[in-house]
Amino acid sequence: MTVENVHTADEYVVEVSPESVEDADIEMTVSNRRVKHQEIRQRIEKRRRNQLAEIRASTVRMWEQYNEGEDIVALLQNPEHGLNIIDEPQKPEAGHVYGATFIRLDDVTILKLRTPLDSGFEEVEKKPLPEGLPNLEGMPLPPLPDGDMPLPPLPNASDALAAMKLQMDED
Repeated sequence: MTVENVHTADEYVVEVSPESVEDADIEMTVSNRRVKHQEIRQRIEKRRRNQLAEIRASTVRMWEQYNEGEDIVALLQNPEHGLNIIDEPQKPEAGHVYGATFIRLDDVTILKLRTPLDSGFEEVEKKPLPEGLPNLEGMPLPPLPDGDMPLPPLPNASDALAAMKLQMDED
């Protein structure tokens, strides 16, 4: 054997104190808790997203059911529909583009209401004030409330939102 192949071991000293062991344990515990809390947050977020998706889907279903109605136009396209149609106005003014709205009045009567689409906005006539009321033009606004008024009552929570809030409070 040559001298170059021989390695002598160096002395390596590790000091272990109770404080360093305790610090390492605390650091490990904090790290484990941080990981667990992150997992819990992810589960809560996933659950909330699923609940919000369910709420949105139920809201969409509710609106679809609300808007779901009779297709009167398709019904009137059948020449043998057997319904009485009342035109209003009976003789529309020429020179306008009209839109038609069909309104079912009863089982056999439908109102066809034609409104001009190109008429634009019309100015509303100002009505004179009834007798006995003062003219308020040019007068300053009344003062704002002093702020001691109680808050209005809170609106009722929907069942789905209330359930989600309860579940969040439990977590």
